[in-house]
Amino acid sequence: MDKEITIIIVDDNAGAIKRLCNDLSNFPYVRILGTFQSPEKAKKYIVYEQPDILFLDVEMPEMSGLELLKSIQAELHRHTKVVIYTAYDKYIIEALRASAFDYLLKPYLLEELAAIIERYHSHVPKTTENIEKSLRGLMTQENVFALHTPIGLMLVGIDKILLFQYAK
Repeated sequence: MDKEITIIIVDDNAGAIKRLCNDLSNFPYVRILGTFQSPEKAKKYIVYEQPDILFLDVEMPEMSGLELLKSIQAELHRHTKVVIYTAYDKYIIEALRASAFDYLLKPYLLEELAAIIERYHSHVPKTTENIEKSLRGLMTQENVFALHTPIGLMLVGIDKILLFQYAK
């Protein structure tokens, strides 16, 4: 069985969201955490949930998907992959510069979506990292642990930490 993939979709077009959700339902290990027609409303949810894949439409009334990505990029975990999902091919270079994982041009074929999901699987490490090694790598020289939270970076002295629990 494949590892579950969590997804958030941001697109101002309800029909496009519905189609993408329906097509993603063909993958039993995909779980859609949420869909948003408003980039502004999606911001906090994306940062809080840290999805595996984030589908972003580009042209939306409030702000573009690329602007949304730039506004939250520093708060996204490194494992979150962004797929720019649009009807316009003119944003490909901008998407690459914003470190997008892939580009899905509407209307797309189901095979193109399947290729993105498969490509995601090939980029996910097959084994989990040693937690102790990972935690030591996050500590600074001053025995302070840097925690990336939804509201920003928080520094905590290691003498104040009782327990770490990984919830993803």
